[in-house]
Amino acid sequence: MARHDEDRRPLFEGDFGLSALTSWFPWDGPGTTAQDCLREAVAADEAARAPGSAAAVLLVDVLRLLESPLSDETIAALWCGATGGRHDIAYLRLGPREWLRTIADACRARLVEVAPDHRPAAPPADTARQAAVLREVRDADALLIGAPDAPATLTAVEEVVSRVDPDLGYRLLLRLLGTRRVHLTEERYARHLALCEHFGYGTEHVSEGVELLRHH
Repeated sequence: MARHDEDRRPLFEGDFGLSALTSWFPWDGPGTTAQDCLREAVAADEAARAPGSAAAVLLVDVLRLLESPLSDETIAALWCGATGGRHDIAYLRLGPREWLRTIADACRARLVEVAPDHRPAAPPADTARQAAVLREVRDADALLIGAPDAPATLTAVEEVVSRVDPDLGYRLLLRLLGTRRVHLTEERYARHLALCEHFGYGTEHVSEGVELLRHH
């Protein structure tokens, strides 16, 4: 199984990083704020080997986006699409990069608390399967017919794959497909399994991101 980041790949059986964070929004519960939700997400280390793991991998994703040439509009489209179109950053009265910086600050606060010696470092982006991920992003257009925000979101995901990190872009694509409950053909299913194996995703991530789509 190919891995380009040995610090995080064995740590999570399920989704992780920014794609996992989007699954926490919109939040539920009276009196619960976005900050409350964010704090819970960055502390969600139960399935990981080391305290601070969730915050560490999330911080890498966020720093990649903050340091990227992506526009604010693209970042906003990514967030809204990955939350199933149910949460808009504008609702927080923050700009897209301001929201990313807020996430980064929460990650750093968590790491100071439980892993003070940790120093965030983004490994080189794994581009070996970039063309294969781009193919799935472009083919997803036919799967999302009727979703009004799909074209903008897919364009944003394609930019992440091409200009930031194919792994992050692919995880966001899986989130997008999952929130729309699309159906994968056997051919598409096999291609997605190959990508999941290449990126080293855990069994729960594969089950939730790909297996369920096979049976919809």
